[in-house]
Amino acid sequence: MAPERGAILHAAGQRTHVLMSGPQPERGRDARSAVLLHGLGGRAQDVLAPLREAAPGRFFVAPERPGYGLTDSLTRDPGPIGQAHWLRWVIDAAGAGRPVIVAHSLAAGVALAFAALYPERMAGVVLIAPFCRPTRRALLRPHGMSDVGAHRARWLQGHATAHATTEREVQAFSRDMALCRKRVKQIATPICVLCEPDDGIRDLAWHVEWLNDWASHCAVHFLRAGRVANHAQPQATLDAIEILHAR
Repeated sequence: MAPERGAILHAAGQRTHVLMSGPQPERGRDARSAVLLHGLGGRAQDVLAPLREAAPGRFFVAPERPGYGLTDSLTRDPGPIGQAHWLRWVIDAAGAGRPVIVAHSLAAGVALAFAALYPERMAGVVLIAPFCRPTRRALLRPHGMSDVGAHRARWLQGHATAHATTEREVQAFSRDMALCRKRVKQIATPICVLCEPDDGIRDLAWHVEWLNDWASHCAVHFLRAGRVANHAQPQATLDAIEILHAR
């Protein structure tokens, strides 16, 4: 599938490629929007396509995270904390108001860091098959085999920029999540987790357990949807977004 071309947003000297869908709300009004964050080695269209088709009337903002696609890399702080600051600028530049942030896989760390740093700037968090617990275990296995599957490893091997971005992101991940851990404990923002009880990703239950222990406003919903609930059951993600906006 060919990459979609969207808008280029410029904020704080950073160029960010963003796909947007649905009617953009007027500035200053409740946007009831959702910002969609793709996972390891992904693209904006990966998370946008199924939700855009299921809810054409909702305003979605799907940025390509730093270093992926046409988005500039974050050279100084590529981990979840640096990306949380970057995300604040993207939300402002896109006019997304106080969105629900929907994050897949490793992007869960960015969403949690944002909730810890900028809770007043969001309506809630939806985490899909989250990988968020700080760990010393290698995320990338030898010979390019990754925890998200051989198909993604092969994709990364053919995309040098994305591969380099992934390496930098993985190196900063556990450091930032350990720093955020105490703040995660204090998060009052509601968090909804959508995941398959046994989706084939090593240690998913270990990550969900960490969330339950550290996030006081976390609700976990198990779906028979694999690791891509937004694709297999988009209505479940849309329902979660609606519930969080209604709180």
